[in-house]
Amino acid sequence: MKILLHLSFVLVLISSCSSIQPMRVQVQRPATITISQNIQMVAVLNRSNPTSKNSIETVLTAEKPKQDSTLSNECIRGLNQLLQTSDRFKIRYCE
Repeated sequence: MKILLHLSFVLVLISSCSSIQPMRVQVQRPATITISQNIQMVAVLNRSNPTSKNSIETVLTAEKPKQDSTLSNECIRGLNQLLQTSDRFKIRYCE
């Protein structure tokens, strides 16, 4: 009985120490595109041209009206917001 108790204690001790948790490490990489130091102003503009309402693409993809322009405007807004967090550039938002 005493051996069984010792064996179960050892088994519990070994199994409780065996859990391994995965660990993620994020590493920053340098930018693939570098902007020259003499550039001080950046213009952000949306050059996407949404297709007409009755295009075949709109029908086949089941897009909602003005969905393209809404999404592209949201992307531009996010880029503009991100660039404004940096003191390096003066940002000009062009509509």
